[in-house]
Amino acid sequence: MKAQLNAPAMLVLGLVLVASGCIDTGGGEGPEVTVQQESGVTIQSFETQRSEVREGDSIRPRMVVKNEGGRAAQNAKALLYNYPSVWSSDDGTNAVLDFGNIRAPDPDRNRPSPPARDDATIQVNSDYRQGQNVPVDVKAVLVYDYDTIADTGVIVAPRTLAPEVDSSPEVDNTAGPVQMDVVSEAVISVPEDETQASTQVCLEVENAGGGTPLLPSVYDSGIRSVPLSNINENVNAMEVTAEINSEIVSVSGENPKTIRLYDGTATTRCWDLQANVGQNINRQTTERVSFVSEYAYRDKDSIGLSITGREGSPDTSDSTGGVQEPDVENPTGEEAESPSIPAPPQ
Repeated sequence: MKAQLNAPAMLVLGLVLVASGCIDTGGGEGPEVTVQQESGVTIQSFETQRSEVREGDSIRPRMVVKNEGGRAAQNAKALLYNYPSVWSSDDGTNAVLDFGNIRAPDPDRNRPSPPARDDATIQVNSDYRQGQNVPVDVKAVLVYDYDTIADTGVIVAPRTLAPEVDSSPEVDNTAGPVQMDVVSEAVISVPEDETQASTQVCLEVENAGGGTPLLPSVYDSGIRSVPLSNINENVNAMEVTAEINSEIVSVSGENPKTIRLYDGTATTRCWDLQANVGQNINRQTTERVSFVSEYAYRDKDSIGLSITGREGSPDTSDSTGGVQEPDVENPTGEEAESPSIPAPPQ
């Protein structure tokens, strides 16, 4: 004999199941995934479990990074360094953390970008006076390949319609530390009884992130070639290409262009666009244009350590009792070209 449940009993049972989580109500998808419009790969943490060590001890710096922008990051690495060489990795060179390629978050699928982690073992190997306590920074430069895409449109119209055309194009940037905007009219006005015309479309490029863009070629030869300071012609620079998916509009002249950001301010460069309509045009069309900015991006962080000389260590301090450490950014103190990270010792 089957048991019968009346309507009130079934209602109570349903409420119990919902309250206990046994019925999927559609609300368990987790937090909303978003991108940070002016961000790429960011350092989430850079730390070591030991902040006070003795000469000859080993430490294990660990870095966690995350891609918060709109494009995948390629070849993300961090170089650990400090001068003079108060520590080294197991093989005697500057330690490198390798995060590989890091995909971007996907808000459409509500799929976040997972954090990437790596660590390295380094050893304090300089000699300090017995019992001397010296503060030292373990510095890191994070570098990765990235790009930003700015989608917009150029209007092609007969000259009789051109005055009626809204010439201020909308620009849709992917999220990234480099951002772009069209700051000119984007209309190609074709004279009556002619089939060709041209215009200039001008693009403003700025570094909106907290790090520094580099020409991609700087990073091609590896992280040890990346300059540490901004006094370098390849720093605060990127390559921008105009890509047009159109049968009637093309780029005339230099493309791609190398764009340099002087004094960290936005820079404007212009592209010559030409329309060849092939016949008299009697209506306006919008042709899609994408400006693709390619760059390596550099960010920095550091960990403060306190190193104490062991018993019997020789005295290598200066007359004031402290160890002389040159400025990493400009060890000579001159306004010359900045040093690049030196090659590993042979």
